[in-house]
Amino acid sequence: MSSAAPYRHFAHGLPELLAWIAEEGFGELIVEMERTPVESDPRVRIVEIGLRYVGFGVQNPDLYRVLFSHRLARPLEFYDETFQAGEIPHSSSQAYAQLAAIKMTAFEVLVTPIADAQTAGVVREGDPEDFGLALAAMVHGLVGEFIDEGLGGRQSRDGAWSEARREMAEGMLELLLTGLAIDGPPRR
Repeated sequence: MSSAAPYRHFAHGLPELLAWIAEEGFGELIVEMERTPVESDPRVRIVEIGLRYVGFGVQNPDLYRVLFSHRLARPLEFYDETFQAGEIPHSSSQAYAQLAAIKMTAFEVLVTPIADAQTAGVVREGDPEDFGLALAAMVHGLVGEFIDEGLGGRQSRDGAWSEARREMAEGMLELLLTGLAIDGPPRR
């Protein structure tokens, strides 16, 4: 089989193939973030889910890179417009719509414990999706640094998800939560 053969099954070529892989990958990420046990303390639950996100990305670097591939950015963000313009076929538009939906579900897995912590009175009031974006940016950045051997590069001798990296990620998540705490620093 030639290396180009798989592309014939995807009308929009490589980006659509990546969308299919990314949809599966986001499903795996969601399963990892939601696996039991999940801590009942809302603050600890945010840290636990954040660590699971980072651990998943660090332990699956190639898949993680596909999840956030630059080749998916435009078709994923503009799948309706590109379909209307005739740039992508209907089947491809559906693939990007499905990917967008599961990516939003993964984001909601990060947002839900923040909203729960707000309800419990341990995280300040505000839009939980805004706080979720801060959390998503932090964990995404940590994964990127770890898989590119930035943060803790020399500390990865014990494996990609070493104890040193786990502790570093946990410290960063705790720092974020300190800023979100009711008695944390005031908003600017």
